[in-house]
Amino acid sequence: MKNIVKNWYLFIPTILLLIAICDLDYGYYQILRIIITIFAIVFALWFKGLENIKLMIAMIIIAILFNPILPIYLDKNVWVFLDLFSSIIFLISAISIIRNHSVNNNN
Repeated sequence: MKNIVKNWYLFIPTILLLIAICDLDYGYYQILRIIITIFAIVFALWFKGLENIKLMIAMIIIAILFNPILPIYLDKNVWVFLDLFSSIIFLISAISIIRNHSVNNNN
């Protein structure tokens, strides 16, 4: 639990994506695209270093879906599903990073 509190920032994308399920102003979603893309790229690079190919590929896909440069426009219902699914992937990723960091610090 101490590691989770110490690494709280890893849960930012999960929280932001869960908030995005609500019906919010379009500006929130524009900022969300930028933040999620940045986190997805950073997480993908992290998982590349850990040789976790599955989560690395998941993060690359999320970065492509949410990228603000060439935005993908989908129906609101599809985005709600993608936001929920992506938040779960980010949650799994954050826990994986924390566990890996904890294991490496114990060695």
